[in-house]
Amino acid sequence: MTFTLLISSQKGGVGKTTVATNIAAVLRYYGNPTLLIDTDIANPSVTPFLGISSFNYGLKELLDNDSIELKDAIISYQQGRFDILPAAANPEHYYVFNDEKLSKLYNKIKKLDYKFIIIDTAPASFIEALSKYYDEALIVTTPDPASVLGASRLSKVYQKHHMNHRLIINRVEESKFEMKREDIEKVYGDVAYAIIPEDPSVKEAINKMIPAYIYNRGSPFSIAIENIARAYLLKAGSSESLVFEGKAPEKRKQSFIDKLKEAFGKKQ
Repeated sequence: MTFTLLISSQKGGVGKTTVATNIAAVLRYYGNPTLLIDTDIANPSVTPFLGISSFNYGLKELLDNDSIELKDAIISYQQGRFDILPAAANPEHYYVFNDEKLSKLYNKIKKLDYKFIIIDTAPASFIEALSKYYDEALIVTTPDPASVLGASRLSKVYQKHHMNHRLIINRVEESKFEMKREDIEKVYGDVAYAIIPEDPSVKEAINKMIPAYIYNRGSPFSIAIENIARAYLLKAGSSESLVFEGKAPEKRKQSFIDKLKEAFGKKQ
């Protein structure tokens, strides 16, 4: 079975693409075939984020031209070893999705041999016709009032469509100038699923155009992202996928997931 995770936000600039690309990197690092889809045709972020400057086709071309094969639009990101379906070869400022064509395309994607599909969305976007294809959504916010209020509004949209969703608070500095976790949770109406700290290594990785998890797996950001991704490995019922693929990672602090497994007598 394929597990499809939607990475979303109501407001731009909260680090949604950073979260999406790095979760994809973790899942693939643990040996799971993973496809990352960029659905922001007006402002594609995944390919620029990863330094991919040219490709023949993208999501837009697949939807506009039935003669283009899905396999010809999917590209392999060698640095992270996961696959990408980019948004568009020639982005347009405004694009109207055709629900029927989208559903047809997602049915094809679901039949591919991927354990995980990660979908990076445009800010403040929601396509009702696709909600049935998502197993869960992450709503990414930063600890500021505008982002948190936006996350709360998006949560209500997901509730209306009976979509499982969780809150991620990104770029947390524990500063007196940002909203506290408990205040964010009151506005959102639920507890935060994860807290991702502000981390200088993320900016360094972005500058090098690689996921921060690949750049420095022992950084605070990478540890937080790994805990999120490993929780989805367990949720997807892939216990064998908790084994690292290839070279073992450097020694690090024991993660929350590791502690849970140890407490219940499960070995990594």
